[in-house]
Amino acid sequence: NFLFRRMMDGTVKGMLIDFDHAIDCEDLDAMPQNEHIGTLNFMSVNNLEGNSNRRTELDDWEALIYVLVWLGTFGLNGTPKHDSDTDEHRRIAGAKINYWVDSTTLKDIASYKRDNLECSSIFKSILNEFD
Repeated sequence: NFLFRRMMDGTVKGMLIDFDHAIDCEDLDAMPQNEHIGTLNFMSVNNLEGNSNRRTELDDWEALIYVLVWLGTFGLNGTPKHDSDTDEHRRIAGAKINYWVDSTTLKDIASYKRDNLECSSIFKSILNEFD
């Protein structure tokens, strides 16, 4: 998890938190399976599906991609940024990302994310929506 704080001078500082939930990735038996851990918006497809696949650091890297895309679209406070030149880009990107959380079931969200990341050309077309 990340914790962000806006300082008095307007700068933003951040840190990683919640290491009490950290797991030694080399101990495969300690890795959770068939349970959903994390914030819905940023869960990996593997985590959302709750399947029997082992969770690895690749799930964390995938989650980091979602965090970066979310921050690039909504910023630190979670509301869309409105710059005159980028309004339409952010609206389109925000609509795509909303499917990550507004779908009916976890499996629907996983399916949408899987479709978005299925190949580099699809993911690149999504990234091109961002200014």
